[in-house]
Amino acid sequence: MRRRSSIDSSASRSTRLAPPLRSAETADTMRLQDTGTFASHAVTFSNRDLLIGLAASNQLPSVFGDLVFAESGGLLSYGSDLSANFEGAASYVDLILKGAKPAELPVQLPTKFELVINLKTARALGLTVPARLLVSASNVIE
Repeated sequence: MRRRSSIDSSASRSTRLAPPLRSAETADTMRLQDTGTFASHAVTFSNRDLLIGLAASNQLPSVFGDLVFAESGGLLSYGSDLSANFEGAASYVDLILKGAKPAELPVQLPTKFELVINLKTARALGLTVPARLLVSASNVIE
């Protein structure tokens, strides 16, 4: 497994920020990643079991943008509520069908987000999830 450069590691320590979000373009490049934070797209979604397995076997906490990953064994997920996004899209369709011009409709950003924490995975990694985080979670998987 490829290791982060010392620049990446020292920058993360000095700024107390997480490593940059990575995007794996193929299942093979997933094996080369050593950060536990991945962009959600078709490749990561369709290979989520591989990705979660790699994170677990390397004792890496994993953070994802879709709740399915936490439900499948990832440590946690934080992302927009997809059902709320679809409801917003439906209201746009309704406005357009009633004659609104799409170019004149404002861009809407997500307003509802979901935090899902997998305590089983946290225990397997030897992590203690702060009570304050558990209270703010949309869903906690025992």
